[in-house]
Amino acid sequence: PQFFLREEDIGKSRASVTAPRLAELNSYVPVHEVTGHPEVTIDMVKKYQVVVMTNTPLAKQLEINDYCHANGIAFISADVRGLFG
Repeated sequence: PQFFLREEDIGKSRASVTAPRLAELNSYVPVHEVTGHPEVTIDMVKKYQVVVMTNTPLAKQLEINDYCHANGIAFISADVRGLFG
């Protein structure tokens, strides 16, 4: 389940309504939603300590994962495919 969504969020971007609520959990951890970019690049993830990717092709996930692990950046990839997540 998605604990950060409310009924009034129906029709809105999950990322844009979830990011500020996720940030409330720990004020010492900045949370940034990266949107409007056609493709995630290595340059985009260099400045982060944790990268979470969703809805991204496997080849791109592997590329970003390899870079993150080689540079001490935590990497999480999450997708939902029908009944499986």
